[in-house]
Amino acid sequence: VMFSDVAGFTRITEALGEPRLLVEALSHYLGAMSAEIARTGGTVDKYVGDAIMSFWGAPNEHPTHALAACEAALRSQQILTELREEWREREMPEFHARIGVNTGRMLVGNLGSAARMNYTVMGDPVNLGSRLEGLCSIYGIEIAIGEETHAAVKDHFECRPVDYVEVKGREQAVLFYELLGYRGDVASSRLEAAAAYAAALDLYLARDFRGALRGFRQVLELSPDDAASRELLERCEIYVIEPPSDDWTGAMRMSRKK
Repeated sequence: VMFSDVAGFTRITEALGEPRLLVEALSHYLGAMSAEIARTGGTVDKYVGDAIMSFWGAPNEHPTHALAACEAALRSQQILTELREEWREREMPEFHARIGVNTGRMLVGNLGSAARMNYTVMGDPVNLGSRLEGLCSIYGIEIAIGEETHAAVKDHFECRPVDYVEVKGREQAVLFYELLGYRGDVASSRLEAAAAYAAALDLYLARDFRGALRGFRQVLELSPDDAASRELLERCEIYVIEPPSDDWTGAMRMSRKK
């Protein structure tokens, strides 16, 4: 399942002012994203304003559904980059999307009431997919994927572990990843920063907060705008002074949906 959302859409709506321009931009965006979902064998479930919910594996089976969803996510961001260039020339506000992808067993079918039905998916993996999209704004990333998705695509795509979290409405913690790109297509500098981040995260989860602090500072030297490193570095600074209790698991509890 994949959830995508436009960052700061309320601000964009205000900036555009004229409803016609908003409808034009949103229709262009939704059309381009939906075409990519369909091209990879996905099903658009619904639009909720600027948000898109889609899934792979139904109504037709898709043996490589996780790969297809990740391909759609990456291509959607690439297409959006091209659209921003076009909108910039027309002096229109630019859309930036956050995407969450998750894999698992879901209930699929015509669900709803006697008055209105919707062909959709339900289940814990769906809820987690929505939460992953929300985590993008906290950690400053474009595409977040769950553990099962990562296990299915790690031989084909470059990813980095981001954090171990307990999301709202779910007790079991999950390690989630940032989807960087196809293997062989990601810049060496970005891979270097991702490897340094993964090493620092391992130290953090092992309670070596001083070592993790040095590690996240190294990442910021390589990638100064990395919001995830700043997020983890701030925690390390606190834990160096006041270590967490012995029952600390490393999981960060997210008390809000986004």
